[in-house]
This record gives sequence, C-alpha cells and structure tokens, in this order.
Amino acid sequence: MNTDYIFLNPAPMPYLTDCDYKKFEPNEYHISRIVDFFVLIFMLRGSLHFIEDGVSVRVQEGEWYIQRKNLLQGADRPSPGAEYYYFHFNADYTQDLLHRIKLPIRGTFSAPLLLPSLKKLCSLFHHCLLYTSPSPRDVEES
Repeated sequence: MNTDYIFLNPAPMPYLTDCDYKKFEPNEYHISRIVDFFVLIFMLRGSLHFIEDGVSVRVQEGEWYIQRKNLLQGADRPSPGAEYYYFHFNADYTQDLLHRIKLPIRGTFSAPLLLPSLKKLCSLFHHCLLYTSPSPRDVEES
C-alpha cells in the first residue's frame, strides 16, 4: 500500500460518524486499538505520538493526519498536553485506478483560520445526533 496516500471508493461516499475535541492529560498515552473507521486528526497544540502498524508517527501542532482503519494503533510514550479535533469517518479502500478518491494522509493547516469551522462542524454534528437518534423511550417501545 502506498503510505503517502489512501485511495477510497467514491461510492458510497465517505461519511462522518463522530467528532470531538481531545486534550491529553500529563502522562496520557494514545489508546491501543484496531478500528474499522478512519480518523482525521487536526493538531491544535503539542504533539501526538503513536504507533500505527508498527511505524512510529508524530503529529505536530498545525498538522493534520489520517489514521487508517484496520491497523493496530498504540503508543510507546505519552503525549502530554496534546490537543486536537478528531473526525471519524467510514469509507472503503479501492484499487480502482479510474474511480477513486485520492487523499494524502498528512498535511498542514492554519489553526487560527480553521478552528472556528472545526468547532462548528462538531457542534452541528452533535446537534443533529440529538434529533436523529432514537430516544430511550422509542427504544423501549419497539
């Protein structure tokens, strides 16, 4: 697999499943896991250290990174004070050379410019969940 890019199937279109803000405590490590979704990270402060599929990764302030699904993630050291927004999204890999979405897995951004949009997107996402998720009463009645 090319490690500089991911190639995603455009149908169905990738879609957002979760987002939030995260701030690491002193001596907090990235969680060990294998997930079936991608994670887009926008680093606001500090650095996030983790191991992805046996490769050490460091995401620094002003960088974004896409953690790839179905790979073992963990950490060999803490990421004290790391602050970021994360966006979980579902999509499928493709090897189709004609019909694909080509995404770099890493890049840079301006936090002062993008931060208001990140906050708004997460707020809207969670607001929509309130109105689309079944209430406990609806679940009990079914």
